[in-house]
Amino acid sequence: MKRFLFFITACLILSRSSFAQSKDFGLWFSAGASVPITGYLDLKLEGDLRTYKDASKIHEKFAEAEMSLKVFTFLSAGVGYRLTSRIEDDNNYYLRHKFLADLKGKTNIRRVGLSCRLRYEYQKKTYINSENDLTPDNYLRVKLEASYNIRRSKIEPVIYYEPFYRIFESTSRPLEKYRLSAGLAYKLTRKQKISLSYIYQRDWVPNFIDTNIIALDYDFKL
Repeated sequence: MKRFLFFITACLILSRSSFAQSKDFGLWFSAGASVPITGYLDLKLEGDLRTYKDASKIHEKFAEAEMSLKVFTFLSAGVGYRLTSRIEDDNNYYLRHKFLADLKGKTNIRRVGLSCRLRYEYQKKTYINSENDLTPDNYLRVKLEASYNIRRSKIEPVIYYEPFYRIFESTSRPLEKYRLSAGLAYKLTRKQKISLSYIYQRDWVPNFIDTNIIALDYDFKL
């Protein structure tokens, strides 16, 4: 447990030491519900609101639905759709359509839970400012996550690292951004959980910027 907490602290220190001059701060709020369809098929509904410019302005808000199929006890696959309202260069909000395909594997090593999620994203914009906006965006995201199950405790430390790669087109920087996070999840009941986390996000595209994010999440299972 001490080693796990030390690793979380080290991640935070390293992320803060790498901040560039271009910085921002945001608050992210998320609420989601998982609905079992069958023993192997689940539907997850989620709504998010994210701020930026020192949490003074809404950057985007979206609603998402995803169907997930448990292939094996350690492997699941899913497809989803996200409808986003996002602020664009003219300071107005426009819709974005995002289609998702996930493959997630997980395992436990004693009290440590490990997971890896591969996500393919296909995104279409409705704000067209140049010819590039007419071309859909394709991304590959790899989320590596670890958690620790504290004995006789409802609190669970969680860390993750997630890079975003642009695919299917030629670019000088395929890795457009990454996220590094450390936080705590708390089980309210057997079916309800809240989590508070710190996220460090570095973006290279379209502009180089480091963002400090405080995220609050609520999850409910029916």
